[in-house]
Amino acid sequence: MPSPRDLLGRWRLDRTIEDRRGGERILVEGEAELVEVAPGRIRWSEHGSMRRAGAAGAAGESAESGEPTPVQRTLYAVREAGEAGGKGEAGERGEAGDKGEAGEIGGWAVTFEDGRPFHPWAVGEVLEHPCRPDHYTGRIEADPDAGTWSVAWRASGPAKDYLTRTRYTRS
Repeated sequence: MPSPRDLLGRWRLDRTIEDRRGGERILVEGEAELVEVAPGRIRWSEHGSMRRAGAAGAAGESAESGEPTPVQRTLYAVREAGEAGGKGEAGERGEAGDKGEAGEIGGWAVTFEDGRPFHPWAVGEVLEHPCRPDHYTGRIEADPDAGTWSVAWRASGPAKDYLTRTRYTRS
């Protein structure tokens, strides 16, 4: 399974947000950069421009509307220490995770900039992020050799109903 270390560097990002509740489509274009700022700590920063594409037409087309709005966010991928098959956020699936320097075993987790947990780094697996009163279900796909990776999230609940798809292409 590719780790965040396999994705270090600059990436072009293209994000589509299908807001089912609001009936609109939102597009974000920009850049992401993953930098290892300390051993086992990778800063995942994104910046770009967001624009509302309007409501989808009968043929799935949309009309752009409004001025672009600058957007940015920062996440962190952090290395979790653990033993193969042990408990803990990385070991709950019973997997050893990837091996780091000196044979260290552990997985990775993604946190918000302030350190709050977001989700485990688990390529190809279903990700869960409860955010009361809503719930997020996601998936990471990564093919570093092909120079692409993607993240998709479905948010559902009383406050939200949207689907976000982000594609990253090596710059």
